[in-house]
Amino acid sequence: MKITKNIFTVLFFLYYFTTINAQLLPVEFSFDSDLDGWTSSTLSNIAHWEWQPDGKADLGLDWNDRSAIQSVSGGGAVVFDADGNIASGNDDGTGFYDVALTSPSLDLSAYTSAYLSFHQYFRKSDLGGETTNGFVEISTDDGINWTNIYDTASIPQGFETSAADRQIIDISSYTGNTSVQIRFRFVGSNYFSIMDDIDIDEDYPYPVTLPAYVGDTLTSFGYPWHPDKPVDASPYVLNQVVVQFADGVSAVTKAAIRDTLGAIKIDSCVCDKLELWEFIDSMIVPNSMFPNGGTIGIHEKVKGAKTKTEIDGIDLNRYNYNELVQHPMLPEFPLLSIPSNIPISPSNIPTIAILDTGVDYNHENLTNYIHRSTETLNQTDSDSNFLIDDPIGWNFVHNNNNPFDDHSHGTSVAGIIAQQVSQNNPNCNFRIRPYKTHDNNGFSTVFQVTCGTYQAIKDDVSVMNDSWGFYGDSYPMLWIQLKQIIF
Repeated sequence: MKITKNIFTVLFFLYYFTTINAQLLPVEFSFDSDLDGWTSSTLSNIAHWEWQPDGKADLGLDWNDRSAIQSVSGGGAVVFDADGNIASGNDDGTGFYDVALTSPSLDLSAYTSAYLSFHQYFRKSDLGGETTNGFVEISTDDGINWTNIYDTASIPQGFETSAADRQIIDISSYTGNTSVQIRFRFVGSNYFSIMDDIDIDEDYPYPVTLPAYVGDTLTSFGYPWHPDKPVDASPYVLNQVVVQFADGVSAVTKAAIRDTLGAIKIDSCVCDKLELWEFIDSMIVPNSMFPNGGTIGIHEKVKGAKTKTEIDGIDLNRYNYNELVQHPMLPEFPLLSIPSNIPISPSNIPTIAILDTGVDYNHENLTNYIHRSTETLNQTDSDSNFLIDDPIGWNFVHNNNNPFDDHSHGTSVAGIIAQQVSQNNPNCNFRIRPYKTHDNNGFSTVFQVTCGTYQAIKDDVSVMNDSWGFYGDSYPMLWIQLKQIIF
């Protein structure tokens, strides 16, 4: 009995320690509250990688109100802020850094394939003669030797990645090892490197949406959406398409096309040049990859219809976005009164259209830069631009004449533009015309931004600023035509 008991004891401890110490993929590091077991070491200078709760590198002067890193987990991230180290005195005076962020030891001995993925937001210095780079390296001998597996050499000096940049690296050639470490290095003088959601998966980590965090954010904010393909998808509003008609198509013909295809017109803009259609499920031919037939089937149905002479373009009503932050919705978006604090703009001066979350036109630093036309509030289109009573711009989210910013991004963009133009050319007399295309959380759709773009063109603006992202098919039909018009 004693021998049997001892054998069971040994087997128990072998099982316990083997189970506890074995690392099962995926391994995920989300940096929600700290460095998640990673360590920082400096190979030159005294500065280190630091955990930042907001995912920003804003401790210096050159952050300029950028967005935080746009990762799936959000929140905290690990940051090397060269500019911030100089500003805070956490620097040995050389201004040159070679600093490494190293993972815990990983046991990949049980695997034949492995993929490293991570979100990064990286900016290189634009100062003359400097060569700043980021590196990803891997070691299988407890950090004695390191092999480079990725670097930022392709990013020009003075440029930066997207805040939503995601890299996936095949590290399958390093499986079979019991001690694998990954490290990220920042080598150079400026500006910043931000890392988040560093994961190792056994299978290729196909994201549902591109960037991955957009689909999760839509879900958490309560927006209905569907992917346009199984992976690397662009999310769209289910059962909706945007249709651009050719010039001269009559209202009767448009209605006949909708009736033939089983579509309902739910909105339009720019004198009905664009229409937003919705299909109910019973009208959908179930020929797509999605369970309910989906808008992919609608898209092909409309594109394949005999309407090529009447319809110039058709696209899914995809979501796009700028800085995604959940803000409370205003209880109401009232119609704009006569903005007496905004003077009527002189004629024939440059106008900058800002297609964004709107602009706080009452902001003390912006009021004098807001464009105000001579249009009065008398329920007429006195300036013949297809809009009723639009003295300072338009709100395409709530479909009224009040382009007020209930998010903050558009106001920030307007402030940067006003400041930069005024500082670099004090004699430039210009005005800003806000078009609210994005809602209080930073989301918009193809229909809203396309309406805003065509309206700005109709209003004969001089410059258009679109500080938002679009991820989806490279050449949707409407976007090709917009590029041809704008560029």
